[in-house]
Amino acid sequence: MHHSVKRDLYSIALVCQYFSAVVLPWIFEHVELDLYRKDDLSLYSRHASLCRHILEGGNLVATITQQVKTCAINWSDFDDREDTDEEPRNLLTLHSRAIPYMVNIQTLSMHSTPMTNDLFSTVTKLPQLASLSLKYCTLCEDLDHFRLEEFSRLSLKSLTLMFDERFPVKQIHRLRDLLDYVNLRTLTDLSTNCWRLCMRLGDESNPVVLEELEIDLIYDVDILYKLLLRCPALRIFRLTGDSHTVDNRALILPPETLRHLTCVEAPPSVLQGLIPGRPVS
Repeated sequence: MHHSVKRDLYSIALVCQYFSAVVLPWIFEHVELDLYRKDDLSLYSRHASLCRHILEGGNLVATITQQVKTCAINWSDFDDREDTDEEPRNLLTLHSRAIPYMVNIQTLSMHSTPMTNDLFSTVTKLPQLASLSLKYCTLCEDLDHFRLEEFSRLSLKSLTLMFDERFPVKQIHRLRDLLDYVNLRTLTDLSTNCWRLCMRLGDESNPVVLEELEIDLIYDVDILYKLLLRCPALRIFRLTGDSHTVDNRALILPPETLRHLTCVEAPPSVLQGLIPGRPVS
């Protein structure tokens, strides 16, 4: 919905109680917070003002923030920003303090966003959070280790974790540390390009409840074999990257496994190993 339409609907909602009850959940169900856009110099002041209104509180603000179900935080033009630019970082701090008032957030997505102590703590304490997407986000150097441990408390149903191979080696190592704290027991939907997380799945002692799995590349077919054995409820499997040819003989699973698999997107060498004997359409 265009922001001008939202503004007009919100103006009407302020003067009509019945219309307000119907429209407010629709207007504020999704909130998108851009931290930096080089083509919009007024963004900082608008979003800073919004966050300050939320922090000041009030009955109307409480009513609005409780309508938010999905929230997206984007650090657009990431490669063009200056590391010393304080405005977007200050805005990120304001967002981190305002988001806890949106207690009904179920889906949170972040793109190219620096994960500070405040933001990380906010994410792990959202009571209704069921779906989290972290695409090309970074962990700030001063992020406390116990914040990473808090990540394991999340009982997510859906998780997307994408790393950028262009990140500095030190940042890659910190992000890999985060993978050790992902709670795998509740996940039904996982999308990742992090092979280390796939290794964790393969090493699980008990079956996991994954129903949808999307991975980027196959680095070790034996690990993929073990991973698939740990996913008896898997319905959808996607291999999105340009993996090298896989020896399909190594993927011939026992016939009693993956009985619910109905959709596979992968190179022919993988399909030849997974499809026979399963209800894939």
